[in-house]
Amino acid sequence: TDINHAQRYCNNLNDLREIHSYYGRSRALEASPKNPNEAKETISRVAETFGGVDIFVDAQLLSLQEQLLKEKKETHSESFNICHLMTEAAEEFLKGRSRGRIIYLYHYLLQESVQMCDSSIENYIRKKSQDYKSDNVTVNGVALGACDEFLLCKYPNVSVSEALKKLNEDHPLAGMVDSYDVANLVSFLASPLSSAITGQTIHVTNGLDL
Repeated sequence: TDINHAQRYCNNLNDLREIHSYYGRSRALEASPKNPNEAKETISRVAETFGGVDIFVDAQLLSLQEQLLKEKKETHSESFNICHLMTEAAEEFLKGRSRGRIIYLYHYLLQESVQMCDSSIENYIRKKSQDYKSDNVTVNGVALGACDEFLLCKYPNVSVSEALKKLNEDHPLAGMVDSYDVANLVSFLASPLSSAITGQTIHVTNGLDL
């Protein structure tokens, strides 16, 4: 992601915080860790900026799936490795603090592109939750349906409505999923209200079942 674009987005969120108190602080940090130590240093920078890290939303499966979807195999390996390093560093940080939330995101309609079926991803999340259970860290997953980002990635250079029509040719029951609904679910999983929920994968797919 372009750091300047990300920083402008963060600045907008910070401006909204002046109007609505329920908006949190936001900052964009640029990092390209080459090894586990550099990834740990990046997480430490984040913790210093915000006074701690309690929640990690892991979208590395989204990154991998989208790279494969765009057929940029020459760049997918490097970007995925960076995401993987950051994931491991964040998870170890939360484990060391004995509290936190880990939330995995992935495209339900592209599950085959990561060379594992949907049940395998869900099994991975369940196993991960058991590994972190004694550390007071919850681990859950969110399987995303046909949201705007997915459609624009799968069908570039067309409108969202045209992309949805193309998708419906292969998946007639695939309806649009509002990004706002996804954000609300992630917010719930990150909140104290979900403290007893771990090892679950929730499908935000508008009823679609492959």
